[in-house]
Amino acid sequence: MLSIRKRTQKTTRPRITNTPNNINSKKEHHRYKNNIRPNKNRNKMKQSQINKILKENKEIFEILENYDNTMELPFQRKKINLTLSVTTINKLNKLKQRTGKPISRIIEEKF
Repeated sequence: MLSIRKRTQKTTRPRITNTPNNINSKKEHHRYKNNIRPNKNRNKMKQSQINKILKENKEIFEILENYDNTMELPFQRKKINLTLSVTTINKLNKLKQRTGKPISRIIEEKF
């Protein structure tokens, strides 16, 4: 048989506030709230500053715009399978031994 327990006491949780513990009066609380709010005028940039940043970092912004569309960064690496002739593979292996670079880096540098 199942037993049903009665609640003898209600438990109350402490109220969580965003204000520090040392604030006592409403006036101090009001001051604290006003300090948190961002100043709208302080966060604005002039259009000339924005244009200067865009001009200086044009390449980076183009990369980010391309990333938004394709979800790929240009410096990411992707694995692909290639079919090459035996002579080409032998030439690449000789270049690899001579330079000490991986074959994929050698191919990337040629392009």
